[in-house]
Amino acid sequence: MRIFFTLYNIKDHPHLTMITLDIRTLFITNVLISLYMSLVLFLYSRSQKTYPGFGFWLAGNVLALVLYFLYAMRGLIPDLLSIATANFIGILSSILRLEGMKKFFNIPGITKSNFLLPFLVFAANLYYLYVDNNILARDIIFTVVTCVLVLRMAWLLITRSEEDTRRLALFFAALLFIFIIGFAMRSLSWAIWADTRGPLLNTKINTLSILFLLFFDISWAIMLILLNGQRMNSEILKLTEQLEKLASIDPLTGVFNRRKFLELGEVELIRAKRYGRRLSLLMFDLNNFKDVNDTYGHAAGDEVLKKVVEACKSNLRQEDILGRFGGDEFVILFPETNLNESAEIARRLNSDVLGITYEWNWNIHVSLSYGVAQATAQDSSLDALIQRADVLLYGMKAEKQNLSPIDPV
Repeated sequence: MRIFFTLYNIKDHPHLTMITLDIRTLFITNVLISLYMSLVLFLYSRSQKTYPGFGFWLAGNVLALVLYFLYAMRGLIPDLLSIATANFIGILSSILRLEGMKKFFNIPGITKSNFLLPFLVFAANLYYLYVDNNILARDIIFTVVTCVLVLRMAWLLITRSEEDTRRLALFFAALLFIFIIGFAMRSLSWAIWADTRGPLLNTKINTLSILFLLFFDISWAIMLILLNGQRMNSEILKLTEQLEKLASIDPLTGVFNRRKFLELGEVELIRAKRYGRRLSLLMFDLNNFKDVNDTYGHAAGDEVLKKVVEACKSNLRQEDILGRFGGDEFVILFPETNLNESAEIARRLNSDVLGITYEWNWNIHVSLSYGVAQATAQDSSLDALIQRADVLLYGMKAEKQNLSPIDPV
């Protein structure tokens, strides 16, 4: 089998044996490379999480190697197989890759009309093979249909990619545009120069086209793996963020839990002591909250907690830190706020909570017991501030112990 591409002039180097590589050999090389890349995609799909469309991409890659094999066998097997059937498989390969791209970008359903294209191309090939033997017409049909399908893939990459895969998708789209240009230039050369027509002719344009196909198929497989991997990494990052949020946020009320509040509070206390800033803390719970749960059920108690948190948020600044210590006990840290200012906020908050109404019962009026403390230079940790506020809270609760949040009907 002859091999194209001579790097030396044999006359200038008579001691060298001329090695050439022909087009048929290049197609066989493409078969082997496509087989290898298909195996890589298959093993990747078995060892990693893959997203919708990956199976279509793998099938399209397998069909591409069948296409190259049939092209390589042209002249050795019937034209029905090496031309008409080969072009049918080539278009089907592009359609599967397109449908895989749509599924990857969560476009529902399959465009069934797309699957009519291979049959139309097959029929046109039969006509221009057995009725009017016209290789240029067959090539133009195959090239136009393929370029349109590849263009649609590039458009999906540009318009449907998300921020996490944006750069990679644009690079992939650029590769597809280069493919379209290269494929069209080969067809154009066939149209201009009749002596270049024929996929097995050892012409420079055919050689470059097949080498480009080789590069494209390798790049295609790599891009698919990278796109899939990028989406998987993005999901892992989102799950990690959600886990971190679950570890720091109270799931019922959406405010910081005890652990996270203490962590943030210690940072604020250190900052306040270092720069001589004011820092105060409000601790409160709901009076006779247990009676609400016992009388109306835990769903009613959950709604009370949520509405109290809403009332708190409407009275807080962005820099204030609200946390749930457990049950009906909450704590708020006020940076740059003194004791009197915090006490005023507590009174206003209590008034707002008393005014809350509940659709399922208008007779409930919840009030707060609270304690307020201001940080001092002697406070070695946030616990000291919390303990002072806690003592005041229970002092107020003792005064209100005979009050009930449930008025008689």
